[in-house]
Amino acid sequence: MIKKMMLLAVAAAAVVAFAVPATASATPLLHDANEEAANNVMAVSENTVSTTGFGSFECTTVELSITATENTTTMVHGSGSGAAFGTPPLGHGRDEPCLGGSGHVVISRVAVNTIHLDDDGTGHASYEFDMASPLSCTVDVTAEIAYMPGQGKLSLVNGTLTGTPVGIPCGLLDGSISGDFTLQGGVTVG
Repeated sequence: MIKKMMLLAVAAAAVVAFAVPATASATPLLHDANEEAANNVMAVSENTVSTTGFGSFECTTVELSITATENTTTMVHGSGSGAAFGTPPLGHGRDEPCLGGSGHVVISRVAVNTIHLDDDGTGHASYEFDMASPLSCTVDVTAEIAYMPGQGKLSLVNGTLTGTPVGIPCGLLDGSISGDFTLQGGVTVG
């Protein structure tokens, strides 16, 4: 009987020994260098280009501050806010307008409504921004996201822009958007 109890105790210890490392090694999809959850992330793009009926415009820097409300080993879901800037002339602050074929484009607000990443290197996002000049419109953006697992870059794919209110002049902002966002602070996805 003592042999059976000792064998049972050894078996139980073996089960615990194998179970603990399996749960301890589960790395969230969006994580830092220590493989711990990165639930507050800054993503920066320096090549975002929007092509519209109003012409193309480019912001030198687009910053998105993302808060992950879910961050598991297989998916990330969150939202956030951001800002878009043009290239400031020497001696000026960061709040310079973006540049377009028709002149300066002032982006006054960026809101990330939702961002979703799956563990297969894909995802999607919806966000919006307010253009304060030369038109006063809100632009809704939807885009697929592609990334290489283990890297810190998210790419907008098949991004579409829809200007609101619908019609002229805001309808001229309908178009496409592309760009790559680098995750800051050593954060990687996948």
